[in-house]
Parts: sequence; C-alpha cells; structure tokens
Amino acid sequence: MTTSNDRIAYRVIILTGEATAMAESNPNPNSTTSLEVAQLTKLELEIEALRSKNRFAASAVSFVPIITTLITLGGLVFTIHQFFVQQDKDRIARGQEQVIRDLNQIRSDIDQLLNMTSDKGQSAARVSFLIQDLSNLVERIPSEREKITVVLSEFIEQDADFDDLRGVRLALGVIIHWADYQEYLKKNPERNEFIIYKYCQALRHVHAEDPRYFESIRFEKGYGYRVPYFTENSRYLRFSGLVGAFSAHLEMFKESPEITIKAIRRFQESTNNPTLTSQLFGSTSTTLTVNPR
Repeated sequence: MTTSNDRIAYRVIILTGEATAMAESNPNPNSTTSLEVAQLTKLELEIEALRSKNRFAASAVSFVPIITTLITLGGLVFTIHQFFVQQDKDRIARGQEQVIRDLNQIRSDIDQLLNMTSDKGQSAARVSFLIQDLSNLVERIPSEREKITVVLSEFIEQDADFDDLRGVRLALGVIIHWADYQEYLKKNPERNEFIIYKYCQALRHVHAEDPRYFESIRFEKGYGYRVPYFTENSRYLRFSGLVGAFSAHLEMFKESPEITIKAIRRFQESTNNPTLTSQLFGSTSTTLTVNPR
C-alpha cells in the first residue's frame, strides 16, 4: 500500500529529473533558475514528508495512554476472573470436605445406634439425639436416607434384642423419629409382620417373669396403665415399650384386617390378658383400630 511519504518522494524524484533534463537541454543561464526552483520544491516536499512523519509519531504517542489503560484493565479483569475461579474451587473443595465429614458422622451415629444394646450407658434420650442428628445430616445428603432406613429396619428385624430394654428403646426411637421407617415397612409387610412376631415373643418372656402382674394390668384411656401392685421398674418399662412399639407396627397394617386380627390375637396369647387386649385394641372379631396412646 502506497503511503503519503512514498507519494511525496516519488514527486521529488520526478521534479528533480525534469529539472535536470531541462537544464541539460537548454544551456540558457535562466535555466539555472528552473533548477533552483525544482530543488526548492524538492526541499519543500522533503519538509512536508518530515512533517507527515512527525504527525504520525505524535498520533502514535497519543495512543500510548489508551493502550496502557487497556492493558491495565485487561490485567485487572484477568485478576478478577482468577479470583472467582479460585473462589469456585475453594467452594467446591469445602463442599467435598463437608460431604466427607457428614458421611463420617452418619457412620458414627449408625454405629452407636447399632451398638445400643451392648452399651449400658446409652439412654432413650441418646437414641433420640442420634436419630435426629441423622435426620439433619440426610437433609444435606438425601441419597443416604434410603440406605439408613434399610440398615435400621434390617437391624430391628434381625438383630435387635427386645428382651433388653435398650433394644426396645431403639425400636421406639426409630418408629417415632425416623418417618421413612414406617413407609419402608408398609412397602415390605412381610418384614413388619416378622417384627410384630418378635414383639409378641418378647411380651411372652416379660409375662413369664411376673405372670400375675401382667395378667391383672389394665389400661384406661386418658389415664394409662392401672396395676394392682408394683413390679420391677425395668420390667414395666420393657412391657410398656413393647406395647407401644407393637401398636405402632400394628397401625401399619390398618388396611389389612386379617393380619391385624391375627397380630392382636397373638398379643393376647402372649400376655394372657384378654381384658387388656380389648381395652387397647377393641374386639378381636371385627375390624380393629389402635387406640391412641
């Protein structure tokens, strides 16, 4: 591409050549004047060329602050971008660390619950606390909820010892504080039926420890149990806990009258107390509902 300086230089060459040719072809002294004019014009054009260069240089210098500002802004934008990228990385890392901590806490809570019957220091309040902690943790990790439900259900069904008050407290705690447990058993009625059978077996055992007491115990709505005399406190607590857990599991079968009646009759056989059975669950020959606890 031809620039203004190139055009000026081209004109200088042409004018110089023309002037020289005229001087050589015309020996007249006045031709010297023509040569001087040409040389003067050449000088003016060279000056104009220098001026053009100076104007270009001045224009370039005027862009330096703008370019510097743009570079500075670019650096600032890059720095901000890097800051947010690092913030995202830190947030993701913190989130992953929190998930690991939560998973470890879930394992710890479940381990304590499953070892409840072997730890004499565990209490009903501790059971409630651990299950509530699990509920809070699965709010952050919902995918663990079903796994916990299955673990708790299988433990109560297969491993929990209902001849031990701590095993009964664990079952009650799960029933009361872990809503998914009941939903799971409603979908798996054969598991629920077996757990009810375990409760009845435990009721049979506690009855054998003080038959006269448990055959004479009565239930009055709005008051609770009435007894003719007192028995060992842990025995009574085991009995009342078993009845409460049995009632809650029975409620899951309210849409299955045949299974309900079968379970209630088994309860009556275990306690050998038809009066108490009728007070708690009504007649065993009709569709039954569980009285409020």
